[in-house]
Amino acid sequence: MIWILKFFVSSLLMFCLILFGVFNSHKIDVYLYPNILNSEFFYLLNVPLYLIVIFSIFIGFILGCILENVRSYKIRRFLKRRNKELHKRHIELQNLKKKLDPQNDKLLSLLE
Repeated sequence: MIWILKFFVSSLLMFCLILFGVFNSHKIDVYLYPNILNSEFFYLLNVPLYLIVIFSIFIGFILGCILENVRSYKIRRFLKRRNKELHKRHIELQNLKKKLDPQNDKLLSLLE
């Protein structure tokens, strides 16, 4: 049932993208760099507007993913360090349980 909804949404999105491309198919001039050297080689591109818009959205998505990954790196590093400390404490607790008899010690019996 969910695949029908996914198919419908993706078909609608593809239709909107094609419709956007048809309405914005006129060519525009894109200047890649300032014409300081008076060269015409790769100075000017004549491309459809929808390619510029789709390329800009793609670059924005990639840049957003990279920035989010960099932001969450600190959190992942902190959680990994905390997880190692927790594992170390768990091993210490297991060693203490082996040394002491948990039935005779009131504090260890509360931990169980």
